[in-house]
Amino acid sequence: MEKKHVRAQSGLPIPPPSDLAAELRDVRQRLALARARAYILSTALKEQKSEASADAVLVLQRGISDELDRQIERLEFFAVYFEKGGS
Repeated sequence: MEKKHVRAQSGLPIPPPSDLAAELRDVRQRLALARARAYILSTALKEQKSEASADAVLVLQRGISDELDRQIERLEFFAVYFEKGGS
């Protein structure tokens, strides 16, 4: 009997590689939108020119936007990998 791979939390079957690539691209797109929102917010905070705003800008840029960039790149790598059939 063949074992089916299952998602850890949901118990749902893992989709075939081509569908998984599409799911990863969807997540990537949503993270890119969050990154854009963080950029807009950091730009607005820069305009306030207060010390607290400057701290918030650093958190948004270094802690959120930069991390989103790294994760988006990873998702893109895996999406391409699964798009090619996982080989």
